[in-house]
Amino acid sequence: MSEHLLSQKMEAVRLFSNGSISLDYAARLAQCSLESFILAAGSLGATIVDYPPNELTEELNLLES
Repeated sequence: MSEHLLSQKMEAVRLFSNGSISLDYAARLAQCSLESFILAAGSLGATIVDYPPNELTEELNLLES
């Protein structure tokens, strides 16, 4: 991977992590698939899903019903 592309991916992770851009846009900026971006961002410590515990429980309960 070129240094420029690596720098672009790191910038995409930074912008996504601070809420400046969406997950989809960050993947496009990083020039990779959504799945690849999620894996890369997660390996760098970025939080992909940021649900408060009570909202996550509510969502899971909806899915189970």
